[in-house]
Amino acid sequence: DLSKNNLEGVIPSEIGQLQNIAS
Repeated sequence: DLSKNNLEGVIPSEIGQLQNIAS
């Protein structure tokens, strides 16, 4: 999943990491 977010951009990857921590 992180790799997919990296393809979309740095910001989406950061958001994804924050969501993983929040969940």
